[in-house]
Amino acid sequence: MKHCVIGIGEIGKPIYNILSEHYDVERFDMNGEYYTPQRDYDVIHICFGHKYNEVDLFKKWVKDYQKKFLREGGLTIIHSTVAVGISSDLEAVHSPIRGLHHSMEQSIKTFVKFFGGKRASEAAEIFRRIGIKVMIFENSETTEAMKLFDTEYYRVCIEFAQRVKKYCDKHNLNYSDVYRLANVTYNQGYIRLDCPEYVRPVLESITGPLGGHCIKPNERLLNLSEHEWFTRNINTNRNVVFSIVGYREINFNGIMTDDKCKVSVIRHRFVIKEKEDNIYICKDCGFEVGREWLLRAINRPDSEFCFGNKINDEWYYNTN
Repeated sequence: MKHCVIGIGEIGKPIYNILSEHYDVERFDMNGEYYTPQRDYDVIHICFGHKYNEVDLFKKWVKDYQKKFLREGGLTIIHSTVAVGISSDLEAVHSPIRGLHHSMEQSIKTFVKFFGGKRASEAAEIFRRIGIKVMIFENSETTEAMKLFDTEYYRVCIEFAQRVKKYCDKHNLNYSDVYRLANVTYNQGYIRLDCPEYVRPVLESITGPLGGHCIKPNERLLNLSEHEWFTRNINTNRNVVFSIVGYREINFNGIMTDDKCKVSVIRHRFVIKEKEDNIYICKDCGFEVGREWLLRAINRPDSEFCFGNKINDEWYYNTN
């Protein structure tokens, strides 16, 4: 069985190292560092991801690699974090990676590796044979959502720790006492009571905004996935209204709002333009935008996005 790992980065390198100890594996990277001229691989392993506004581009890349490298009837396994629904669109199995960034190879060997999709059992067997514990789900949406909520939980915990630290600094309290000591002894107590399900993470407060290429980008992918009906099924129902409300510094159509204004001053209600599936038009002012513009707008932290199944019904919620 011939394998090709595509994308030799933080995910691709450990996947390649693990598989190459047991299988015939080659590697390919878009930057040209690794290149293989081979074709007709039995399995290709996708180890690069996408940003929230690059869904279509990611699909194009994967389809190109499937056409270029994969034999007819071959298997595609996506190990990277993607928006919900991507893997099934690509007829691929999804298998997320968990663990420590600086020790990813050991982490893959330590954690149970999940596989979701119609051919999940076939993909899982590749890793089970080399000693990695596996678990199978019948659809890839389960593992895609699992990974996104996994990092989202970590993000919420980090921001909670930051909130406690900010409060302690403001009121001249010891952060270690208020947060760390309280939670360490809390965990010890529940472990002694044989209730490990109540154990909490105990984190150091991270100064400054959250960075990295995992936590915040995955939050946006999760927001995108929560609007899955928009990205995947929008063209099946033209009787849907999308409302975007702009606050303060948002500039949707060339009009800058008043910095001091506390209420919405820009509001567009978009419907799909007749006979043009990827163009949306405001039913009030006629402002036209493309799908990528709308995706960027609804993922802005200072905007609100609402929708309705009927032409006048709307339910409001913030995308944060």
